[in-house]
Amino acid sequence: MAITSHLWQWLGLSLLLASTTHADELNLDQAEQLLNQGQGKQALQMLQAQEAEQAGDPRFDYLLGTAQLESGDAARATLALERTLQSQPNHAGARLEMGRAYFALGDYNRAQSEFETLLTLNPPPAARATIDAYLQEIERRKRATQTRVSGYLESAIGRDTNINFATSKSTVYVPIFNTDLALSDDSIAKADNMGVFALGAEINHAASEKLGLFLGVDGKYRDFIHQKSHNFGTAALRTGATLGPVQNQLKLLLAGEKLRQNDHPTRDTAGGALEWRYMPRASSAITPFLQYNQLRYRQEQDAINDVNQTVLGAGWLESLGGSNNAIAFLAGFGGRENALQARADGDKQLLGLRAALQITPLQSLDLYASAGLQHGRYDQVNYTFDETRSDRQTDLNLGLVWRMIGDLSVKPGISYTRNRSSIDINEYRRTEYLLTLRYDLR
Repeated sequence: MAITSHLWQWLGLSLLLASTTHADELNLDQAEQLLNQGQGKQALQMLQAQEAEQAGDPRFDYLLGTAQLESGDAARATLALERTLQSQPNHAGARLEMGRAYFALGDYNRAQSEFETLLTLNPPPAARATIDAYLQEIERRKRATQTRVSGYLESAIGRDTNINFATSKSTVYVPIFNTDLALSDDSIAKADNMGVFALGAEINHAASEKLGLFLGVDGKYRDFIHQKSHNFGTAALRTGATLGPVQNQLKLLLAGEKLRQNDHPTRDTAGGALEWRYMPRASSAITPFLQYNQLRYRQEQDAINDVNQTVLGAGWLESLGGSNNAIAFLAGFGGRENALQARADGDKQLLGLRAALQITPLQSLDLYASAGLQHGRYDQVNYTFDETRSDRQTDLNLGLVWRMIGDLSVKPGISYTRNRSSIDINEYRRTEYLLTLRYDLR
């Protein structure tokens, strides 16, 4: 914020208190005029030439500090302004410039003290408005550097029509044997009712306006009524940092997850992501991203499924406005899954699209829908089925969020997944119904 011309009339009252014994050597009035015209660098050049002789004169130090501040050297400006305030504590101009210098240096406590002292000098309305603007901005920035803790608790009941992501067929044709083989019970889709319990917490610390740090944990457990051997739980840890303002921000994420099924360690996942969020306008955001994950199975018989996965993509979010406050989202991605062992289907290439829409017809009600399409093609012939595996998976999600009281909300939802595959045993359909009660801790 620059000093406006109308402020100089008030600040000039304090200048009358200052004097110079070297008026012939340096035209301080000319330097003041340059500052008033926004030519801080030119004024600084004039003043620096006489600093050795004039330092200690209150008026000279005030003008020098102001010129240094206007030229981007806030640290040196505080030294000159401090000399003025030592001899003239009620010098309004020096006090204001000192506050601006501390503000530029990010020392908001000292800046706030200087501006609050200025208010005791009964400034005119225009000057008070400028001072109030600084104080409001200081409070905003202080809030931005606070540490926030949030969390949630969820409990849900529902039904899953395919808890093991398996085909509904009882037999499949196996070319290598030239016959239909009957599938075991565990290889056929199973349905069951369930309860789901989840909780999580996150700590966000804004070290500055442009640097944020975060650490979060999540836990989830799914308990089936009859198929207890398929019960599973996950524990996840994530941490990372954000760099830059919200309109142009880089996010680094590191994450890990452990999966246990039927009380046995099943799979470990570790990886990270790099995401850039750019907002060309307040209603839009573009988010290119890069993800890398390592999936490692804990049981020896499952280790053949160990993979490293890399995904590159970009998303676009648009606030459509209107009476329903509609928000639309679209993302595309591609990647590769590298098998670490001799997996029957080999490595996998994948491409996908996802779209979502959310509307808020009432202040306490959100409605949402999302759809996705993912194509996966493997690079080796599966000799058991004499076919190169190719999958096309589609999914649809519908639901709502009703914020009942405070931070308590109810979320009914339904999701449908269909996987079509060139190998029959990999085809499946799945529908999940969930009614979730959620409490957010803020």
